[in-house]
Amino acid sequence: MGWKSLFALMTRQCCVSPTVVVSLSVVTLVAIAALGGLMSVAHRPEGWAIVKFAMPNNTMAITVVQSLLGLCVAIAGAGQGRKAFRQWNGDQAGSRSNAVVSAVIAGALFFAATELVRGGW
Repeated sequence: MGWKSLFALMTRQCCVSPTVVVSLSVVTLVAIAALGGLMSVAHRPEGWAIVKFAMPNNTMAITVVQSLLGLCVAIAGAGQGRKAFRQWNGDQAGSRSNAVVSAVIAGALFFAATELVRGGW
C-alpha cells in the first residue's frame, strides 16, 4: 500500500450521513418521550396480567405466554420505529409529521410490551 492510497484512506469521509443521525435521534427521542409519558401516567407496578384470568393456577405458563405477548408487541414497536425512521429519511411514503406519529406509536407499543412482560412475573 503506497502513501497515496493510505492518504486517500485516511481522508475518506464518514459513511454515515448527518441525515441518518438526525432521523435516528428524532425517532428515538420521540419514542422515549412517549414511553416516559406513559410510564408516568399509566404504569402499574404489577403490570398487565392478561393471561392470569385464563390460567389462574399455572404460573409457568402465565410467565411464558405473557413474555411471548410482550415480545410480539416489542417486535411490532420495532417495526413501527423502523417505519418512522424511513418516513423521516424520505425512504417511505409519508411526511415528517407522520414519522413523529409513528414514533409515538412505537413508544406506546414499547410501553405495552414492558407492562405485558411485567405482568407475567
